[in-house]
Amino acid sequence: PLVWQIINNEKILGSTIFKLKDGIDNGPILDQVRIKNNIKICINDASELIIKEWGRKIPLIWSNFNKGKIKVTNQKHHLATYSSARKESDGLINWKKSADKIDCFIRAQKHPYPGAFFYFNKQKVKIVEYSLDNKIVYGISGQVFEVKKSYVSVCCGANSIIMLKELLINKKIKKASVLLKSRNIRL
Repeated sequence: PLVWQIINNEKILGSTIFKLKDGIDNGPILDQVRIKNNIKICINDASELIIKEWGRKIPLIWSNFNKGKIKVTNQKHHLATYSSARKESDGLINWKKSADKIDCFIRAQKHPYPGAFFYFNKQKVKIVEYSLDNKIVYGISGQVFEVKKSYVSVCCGANSIIMLKELLINKKIKKASVLLKSRNIRL
């Protein structure tokens, strides 16, 4: 699924139509669409681009189907990968990962997915707006490193940080600096 492609920061994102068989996604391939991944693409944008590509291809596929000219390609099962289903609870951020990996994790779970989150004072907090910072920082993963009016920097793995700007808590959007006010906070 697309969510895993973005989490794993795959260079190419895509979708496949294949004939159904008894196994999991193991039928012959009818067609595929692919788009380039980039560092800013979120799941919704990627989905829309893939749907647009399918919209361009489906008329030709349908025409070939009606003419009996569908060409199928057998899958190379030894290259196949499979993805488990995700639950909302899988959106919990692991601050021990690098800021780049957390960025992929957040982008993969934006709308229409439930969103990436962490807990603060036993309440679920979802990330609405954030950015990456190239500073090399030494600190404990999940530690608030810096509090500014417009953002709060949080230490991540690989000596990296992420700058949280807006957060969703109790169905209300708040500035990160209003919620996470102290450098003593550990997420």
